[in-house]
Amino acid sequence: TDALRQRQDGVEALKADPAIVVFQHDDHVPAKDFFRVLTEHYATDANWDVLVPERRTFKNGTEVVLNSGRNEYIMGHCCVMRRPLWRVAPWTHAPAGFTWDVGYTFLLKEWGAIIRWAPDLVVYDVETKLGAKPWA
Repeated sequence: TDALRQRQDGVEALKADPAIVVFQHDDHVPAKDFFRVLTEHYATDANWDVLVPERRTFKNGTEVVLNSGRNEYIMGHCCVMRRPLWRVAPWTHAPAGFTWDVGYTFLLKEWGAIIRWAPDLVVYDVETKLGAKPWA
């Protein structure tokens, strides 16, 4: 819950008022073309409130796709949210616990949020460099 509070504080502290906010954990990095794809493919598309990127990593030198959430839930690893939705559904509304992202997804769906799978937006899990095995 401390990380969720930090996300909340970070967005509230923004001096600008962006229409779209990208959230990601510190052990993930966006693909080189992430923001270009976001701008060109999604920024003017009104058919989403939350985008769920594809999550990947490298296992023994091979790129592999990890659990990404898809339309089923908004993964906590990385998501793209429209600022107006975030204002009515702040991170601090997420239920506490390891699977907070699943509970938060249920809340957003109850509130009518459009959750959209965006496999061309890619984020990399880099915790493998620390010895973690996110595919396990």
